[in-house]
Amino acid sequence: MHSKKQLGRVMAAVLLSGLISTPATAVQLDLEMLERGRVHQNVSEGGRFEFAKGPMIYQPESDENFSKGYRPESMEYIRGDLFREIHDLPAHVRSYGVFTDIVESLTGSGFDEIYSCEREQCGESAAWRLYLSTLIGGRDVTQYYFAGVSGDRSYVAVYVNELGGQTRVLVDHMLMRVADASTVVEVDFATPFFSPGSAQLSPSSIRGLAELAERIRSEDQDKSLMLIGHADTNGGLLRNLLLSGARAQAVERALIREYQIAPSKLSVAAYGYALPQASLRVGVAATGNRRVEARIISKVMEPVAAAEAELDVVVN
Repeated sequence: MHSKKQLGRVMAAVLLSGLISTPATAVQLDLEMLERGRVHQNVSEGGRFEFAKGPMIYQPESDENFSKGYRPESMEYIRGDLFREIHDLPAHVRSYGVFTDIVESLTGSGFDEIYSCEREQCGESAAWRLYLSTLIGGRDVTQYYFAGVSGDRSYVAVYVNELGGQTRVLVDHMLMRVADASTVVEVDFATPFFSPGSAQLSPSSIRGLAELAERIRSEDQDKSLMLIGHADTNGGLLRNLLLSGARAQAVERALIREYQIAPSKLSVAAYGYALPQASLRVGVAATGNRRVEARIISKVMEPVAAAEAELDVVVN
């Protein structure tokens, strides 16, 4: 028997290869097809955002916290950067199958579920339209919502519904600013760059993790290692979130299998293309964004900020 998380990781690997089965509709969800059907893309802005963690409800009267109107029953305020894409799929693809496959892929790529709902459990679809975007809509009985987090900074929200005979998918990625994050960063380490669209580590790259493995062994018991996957901007938002998580998991597997690091000492986070290195945003230099960073963190969570030291390791 496989755990739900293991099955999710298998699903994510299949989705990244470009094709995924959707038994509920007997069709296939193709990431490239999803990206070709983009309605609105490359929304990127900084600020303070609301992250919904519950169904939509109606508040009939204003109080000291909220004004009258629709709002999520539970929410979190995140200060950072928001990335959004909205896609359409062909008419024969139903919202339930799309939503199920996307959620399984996200949870298999390092995102933990915070909240999800189906159909009427999500509240009124008209309220979601007011809250998220005028580009979404549909019926209450065909809507689905998922909220998840990867690491302590990377949040994802997915809303799926059928509108005008097509399934429409909204994907939001919010990356919390470091000053608001809850980990103490002590060490930065970057693996070698990955090939475009790949999460494969070469044998030499695996051998190059020896010094990192030794460092985590030497740390106190209250320290752990967070492996943070990154991607360039080739492809869409969802594709790169999945890819960045798969890269972090590749390093995680290598540390466990080749260097016998205890799984309890490791965690993964998927940042997608939200945090490019300086001067590595476009062109050939963007290969530097196909990377995994390793950060030694304290299990005692405190809101602080910058790296205190760097581990200068080059992996060939």
